Parts: sequence; structure tokens; C-alpha cells
Amino acid sequence: FWSENGDQVCIACEDSFYILKYNTEAYPKARENPELMTEDGIEDAFLVLNEISESVKTGIWAGDCFIYTNSLNRLNYYVGGEICTIAHLDRQMYLLGYLPNDNRLYLSDKELN
Repeated sequence: FWSENGDQVCIACEDSFYILKYNTEAYPKARENPELMTEDGIEDAFLVLNEISESVKTGIWAGDCFIYTNSLNRLNYYVGGEICTIAHLDRQMYLLGYLPNDNRLYLSDKELN
């Protein structure tokens, strides 16, 4: 999941997720100096900010805040290295989006409720 401004990314794996910061200057430097580019890519392109041992089902970015649902049917958000629970859900829900003007998160279940 990429943030709106493209400077952070959440890589969600089966039982954990990673928050990384993208270094926008790394790619142009690597093009100028091919020694910086290895077969694995550009080592300085991402900085790992955090690794969280939790499964992400659905997620979105709202600014620098990553909002997600997990396997325990909780609606959480990650910001600045901390995770806070917004709500405990009674069933599996899917994040549809966030509207800052309304200050509301929109979720749905499989029956579109």
C-alpha cells in the first residue's frame, strides 16, 4: 500500500507488515553512479521504519497515517511508530476509503452493509 504522496509504503505479508520510507534521491543518484545499483536493486531506496507482527487484511493511507483492518477484526491505525485501535468489529469488514471533509472512514462487509 503506497501513501498518497508516495514517500511511504506498507508491505503486508501473511503474518506481519512493514512500514518503509522511500528515499526519492536514491534513484537519480544510482542512475548517475551505476555502482550504487546492484542486482538486488538500490540499497538506499528504502528505509525500514517499523516491522509489526500483525496481519493486514485491508488498508489505506490518510496522510502519514496507515489505517487497516486485521485478522482479529479490529480497525487500527499506525502513525509515528505507534498502533492504536479505532474499533473492534463484530465481523470481517473491508476498508473502502476515508473522506477527510467528512472525517469518516467507510467500511463494508461482503453483503455490502
